[in-house]
Amino acid sequence: MMTLQKKYKLGFTLLELLVVMAIIGVLASIAMPSYIQYLQEAYAVSCLSNRKNMEAGAVIERDADIKGDLSGLLLDKITAYQCPLEGVYTWHSTDPEHEFFGHVLCSIHLNGENTAVKFEVPTGVDIAPNGSFEGLERVPRPRGWRPIPSRYVDAWDSDTDIEVWAKGMFGITPPNGDYFIELDSGRGKGGDSISQEIQTEPGRVYEVKVTARARTRRGTDDFEISWGDNEPEQFTPAHGVWNDYTTKVVGTGGPLKLAISEVAGQDDGLGALLDSIQVITTDEVR
Repeated sequence: MMTLQKKYKLGFTLLELLVVMAIIGVLASIAMPSYIQYLQEAYAVSCLSNRKNMEAGAVIERDADIKGDLSGLLLDKITAYQCPLEGVYTWHSTDPEHEFFGHVLCSIHLNGENTAVKFEVPTGVDIAPNGSFEGLERVPRPRGWRPIPSRYVDAWDSDTDIEVWAKGMFGITPPNGDYFIELDSGRGKGGDSISQEIQTEPGRVYEVKVTARARTRRGTDDFEISWGDNEPEQFTPAHGVWNDYTTKVVGTGGPLKLAISEVAGQDDGLGALLDSIQVITTDEVR
């Protein structure tokens, strides 16, 4: 007499495992964005709590009329807390005569009005047009060098002509493009400066970067970077090599004037060579 035996499978087939993994993947793709959003909101709430505590401490000390090193006290309060995402806390005073009137800013989460910082321009973008002086309108392209009225050089203004050099002039190759400038078109008459208006976002920090080199070894090729009404910052470029010279500036929400100028007293007909002038957006706020 024959008996029938049932055969039982152990484990899962490859197809079954693939189906389960696919289902898990779909569920994870649906849930992960929400999880990340909730996590970011939790970090933002924690950061907001830190800033509220710091501001409350400043109010207590302000009302107690504490005398002495106010900046030191504020620094102690800010460094006592840490943003969950390692943002940088800074104190923003709203009254120049009373340092303790103000609020705490976080470079990542929130601004002084406790609203999310949403920049119009992404981080890392150069917002200075024609920084390498390639945009020349209605004038013959210089093969050596040529003084060109600023109205023919896109985006730039000048109180003199702008002296544009072509690549290869005196064996010099610019780091970007085919053209660069020498900051001395006034040729001993003074006022050698180029400028343009930069549209800014309020409180946003920008990095101004100028690629420059000295034309001579005389020590008279210094230049200044000025931003709006701020005091200009002076730089001494090296001879024979292109280097980047940088400074950080803050926007106001309106257009601000960026100016690159020859240093007073160095107007000897020879100046710094400039190329690749950039204003780069950062994720910092002040």
